[in-house]
Amino acid sequence: MKIFFFTLMLLHFLHGQDKMILKSGVELIITNGNNFKTMNQTWYFENNSKRYNKKNIALITLNNGEIIFRSGMPISQYRELTIFGKAIADAKVSSEVYKNINYDLLKSLNENDNKIYMSKFNDYMLGKKVVRYTGITVCALIAIPSTLLIWFFMGITS
Repeated sequence: MKIFFFTLMLLHFLHGQDKMILKSGVELIITNGNNFKTMNQTWYFENNSKRYNKKNIALITLNNGEIIFRSGMPISQYRELTIFGKAIADAKVSSEVYKNINYDLLKSLNENDNKIYMSKFNDYMLGKKVVRYTGITVCALIAIPSTLLIWFFMGITS
């Protein structure tokens, strides 16, 4: 019975804390020493003596459920964006592991706007993959001939 009681207390304690979700999908509990009013003045957020770049923070929620930071920007700036802007901002803070899709926004939109949001989100995610694979391919195409030439000339001289 004591174990059940302490487990329940721990879960209640963890549920009542401010939370931060990073781009990687890691959820962190925010300590009480944070001043959210000064968040706009710096490019990072500090928690437990660790600094997190704002562009890597997907979501910060207070213990009352209020969202104050979403997709690397304060919620006031996020609300001013168009559907396209919100989809791109959410996709920028997404990763292969964690998809930062704003389901609350999708619930409030009509079917056509949902399609617009999801297509823009998926297009941006696909674009990130294409750029990454293109970069890897270009690096390989530059490195392989150079390596073969060096190997060839090393063989000639020895």
